[in-house]
Amino acid sequence: MASRFGTTRHQAFPTTSPSSWTTWYWAPPSRATPSPWSASPDMSGGSPRWRTMRGGDAGYPNAHEGIFVVSAHKSWKAPTDGGNERIFGLHVSNGSRIWQYTPEVPVWNFAPLFPADGSVVFMDWTGGVYRLNLTTGEEIWKVLAESNKSFGDGGVALSETMVYSCSNFGHFTGDEGTPGVVRAFYLSNGTEVWSKFLEMPCNSYPAVGHLAGFDQLALVVTPGSFMDLFHHVGRALRGEVLALDALTGAQLWRYPVAPYDGGPIGMAVGDFEGFPARVLEGIQLVCYPAHWSAPLIDGSGQVLVGRADGNLHWILGPEVEFPNLKRTANMTVRNGLLSEVRHLGSGFIHGAISAGPGLFAISTCDTLFVFQK
Repeated sequence: MASRFGTTRHQAFPTTSPSSWTTWYWAPPSRATPSPWSASPDMSGGSPRWRTMRGGDAGYPNAHEGIFVVSAHKSWKAPTDGGNERIFGLHVSNGSRIWQYTPEVPVWNFAPLFPADGSVVFMDWTGGVYRLNLTTGEEIWKVLAESNKSFGDGGVALSETMVYSCSNFGHFTGDEGTPGVVRAFYLSNGTEVWSKFLEMPCNSYPAVGHLAGFDQLALVVTPGSFMDLFHHVGRALRGEVLALDALTGAQLWRYPVAPYDGGPIGMAVGDFEGFPARVLEGIQLVCYPAHWSAPLIDGSGQVLVGRADGNLHWILGPEVEFPNLKRTANMTVRNGLLSEVRHLGSGFIHGAISAGPGLFAISTCDTLFVFQK
């Protein structure tokens, strides 16, 4: 599968049709980070049908059953400047407000998930998890983190009966040398089922699915610190990918990667190199992504994830599961796991990877790649 990689490069965000690769572009105001405006593009032409409230962080809003769930109202609370203090449910047709909710702690990279039971689930920047009624915004349950001083910019993942969070523990804020924590809760009532401390921070979203070589449902998390911009130039930033049993938290496999030195001034790959071009274009000067994108588990039980060093990792699974696979020069074996690594030249935002029949689309901070399996 991985031996048949092919790429197509585009900037901005295309839609596709059987007759042509690209039917239209909707170029956001900044190549590095989406606009903080809530907007609904017309799928026939790409121009906005409506635009409404503004926030301090764009995040990854989503819609379900006719309701667009988005965060807004910029936060000025420590330990960071940004994020949003309120959650809104809007009519998808015209952007009018249905409900609003104020979480105990602001949200960052807000990414609501819908269990298809009339509710919506999300995480605040400390790792607190919330479940609301999708129609009314009424709180069903919330589980707050042990401290309101921590910070992370990940979110939650869902299985049929559980909610999973990956965040930073205590008062820590995602820096190198500080711990993270993974937690599992019952979707029905928010009761904690298990938790697992991580040696490294957790600053991205988990993924749930079945992995090659394992029968049980798995949870994949990507520990790794934020970039160390200007603070400790050249300090090694550690990272890894962990697969856990989704029901118990027991480790299934560990995929280690070499420490990343943070580039010339502690940035992700592409930020320093692309700085002059962004200045000329008058857009946001750096992308400043987290250590990892959110991982994606495909239908074959393989994991795709991008790292701030510009490398895309395709983790196929235990080497013993692929005895007849033709190896390529980019394939390696780490801790018994077969993987293919491709350098794409820039860091990755969280929601960087999506999949379709026979294809993967991966967005770095400056380029959209489409890979053929």
